[in-house]
Amino acid sequence: MKILADLKALGYSITLEGENIRLRYVGIGEQPTEAQPFIQMLKDHKAEAVEYLKQAQPLPYLDLDGSVVIPFNSDPRFHYWHGGQSIATTEEEVKGWKH
Repeated sequence: MKILADLKALGYSITLEGENIRLRYVGIGEQPTEAQPFIQMLKDHKAEAVEYLKQAQPLPYLDLDGSVVIPFNSDPRFHYWHGGQSIATTEEEVKGWKH
């Protein structure tokens, strides 16, 4: 999605937390004023951006030894360390996916 790419190019980190998009300026110096129109466009197109970010999140997978790997930037429902579903539940879910 071009709006997200433009904001990243201006120095923003973009994460998805549930249905909320979190922007954090990680560039050098002050936040660029030219980012404001992109931020407004992101607000205007939030639903599409949320859907895009959801589809871009990596899924858990089984490692070569059969253990489940849960990427830190995956859907938070897989994050057992933050109260998400258990590892066993995630492992069963991953095993049920067609590979």
